[in-house]
Amino acid sequence: MQDKHETHKGLPDLRKSELMHRLDAVIAEMGQGPAADAERELLLDLQAHQIELEMQGRELREAQQGLEVSRDHYARLFDLAPVGYVILGKGGLIRDVNLTGARMLKRHRQELVGRPFAALLQPRDMRRLLRHVDRMLGSDPAARCDHSLVVHARRGNGHDQDLRTLQLLSGSWSGDTGTECLSAIIDITAQEQAQRGQQLSDQLRQAVLDALPAQIAVVDADGKIVAVNRVWRCFAEENGAAAEVRDALGLDYLAACRGAGGSDAVEAGLIADGIASVLSGQSDHFLREYPGHAPGRERWYAVTAAPLQGATEGAVIAHLDISEQKRAERDSRQAREAVAQAARVNAVGILASSLVHELTQPLTAASFFSSTAAAMMAVGKTEPAELSRVLDGVDAQIMRATTIIRRLRDFLRRREMEMKTVEIDRVVGEALGLLHWFATDRGVDIKLAQPAPGLTVQVDPIQLEQVLINLICNSIVAIDNAHEQHREVAVAIDARRDQIEVTVSDSGPGLPAESPDHLFNIFSSRRDAHLGMGLAISRDIVEAHGGKLWAEREPDEGAVFHFRLPLAAQGTSA
Repeated sequence: MQDKHETHKGLPDLRKSELMHRLDAVIAEMGQGPAADAERELLLDLQAHQIELEMQGRELREAQQGLEVSRDHYARLFDLAPVGYVILGKGGLIRDVNLTGARMLKRHRQELVGRPFAALLQPRDMRRLLRHVDRMLGSDPAARCDHSLVVHARRGNGHDQDLRTLQLLSGSWSGDTGTECLSAIIDITAQEQAQRGQQLSDQLRQAVLDALPAQIAVVDADGKIVAVNRVWRCFAEENGAAAEVRDALGLDYLAACRGAGGSDAVEAGLIADGIASVLSGQSDHFLREYPGHAPGRERWYAVTAAPLQGATEGAVIAHLDISEQKRAERDSRQAREAVAQAARVNAVGILASSLVHELTQPLTAASFFSSTAAAMMAVGKTEPAELSRVLDGVDAQIMRATTIIRRLRDFLRRREMEMKTVEIDRVVGEALGLLHWFATDRGVDIKLAQPAPGLTVQVDPIQLEQVLINLICNSIVAIDNAHEQHREVAVAIDARRDQIEVTVSDSGPGLPAESPDHLFNIFSSRRDAHLGMGLAISRDIVEAHGGKLWAEREPDEGAVFHFRLPLAAQGTSA
């Protein structure tokens, strides 16, 4: 309250001295003496109190005007707020709703006020809303903590396809009729649809993963598993794995591999390194085959890793059981070896007369040296030095015959493919040695025209020798059958980057007019019966070594056969 001597805004300047002047006329009418002075002082006080009352009344009127302005401002804020608001009373009756809320419900404001809010909702949400409002209007403060509710409302008079998902954020306040529930309305339809779409996408992704026959694990950029498929879980359960491995979510895949012990430690570490290279972007793919043998059961698996496409970083890892494939490859390899072994026997049959000749020579020479030694002893000429030279000749010829027999035995022996790092010149030399008498008997000159000393290949030497014998033998027979004047077969070796190419050329009649590829088909070959199958087997052997075999016509004379094989990696040895 202001001092009664101060000036109030909007009122005249009323000071005590001026009041006294204004009262002079009244007091003048009063008599003189102490009584008159007392009356004058009393009138002055009454006038002062009157002024104070007038000032208080004006302050009340201004406060009322301010309150009305504030209420107008609140009403405008309530109506024009970008968020929908609704005030609910007992039973969920709508006491008021702002313009945004009415627009969200696609109804006029007058139509909503006084109507139960539950009538706008799906039946399954009506009771939930009433319980929610009751908690907000109740006297228990703890019950008001759960102030959020998600409901589904029809917009306007639309059907179910026009349903909107609304979130009510509620609180209680004191209104004109007592405690009311004030709720902010947020339309989260788009958010819910996005979540539903994400759920459907996740379900589809999981269904796709579960349909795959391999064990699948999806890892994030740090190598932690974010998804696995049904085959993964079944495999883990069948092998007695712990629950954290079976479900695997959050498991550090790389750490699990690097932490493996026992005989699997080295292989698991290599797999972890390969997957890490994919995650880091150093590799765009990783593939490795590894054994997973169990007692009484031989199993093989192939693990692959490929980076995730798009904005998501990580990789998809697949473990595929390739045991059947491995067994099929083994069976095919055994069948191929059986056919190749039969072809080698057939080749030895073709070379039989020449091989007999080749064996006869050292055995005849050994017999001659033995007879010489016997004659020397018969005449008493037993000088140790001279007799030793004769016996050394016997030993050398027997060793020569033994070498021929050993080479034939190795050539004919049936066995699994045995890869070795060998010099290509050595293999070619062995093949030419076996064919020497066969060519000589037919007057054909065979030679290594272009050697490649020091070049090595990772091959099965016997199988590669079989290829060379078949190709050179074919050329010798073709020259002999055509009665050619120029009778020569040349073998050349040439290095080409990371491969080695061997060429067998002859001076024979050349290849038939049809495509040279027909020569490698045992059902369409027009060559001699003992040649067609050998070419097909030779191509099969070369391709099994990662190479290629083909034939070309020579423009002037003869035929040319080529095959290429990968050079052996540096540091490998036989």
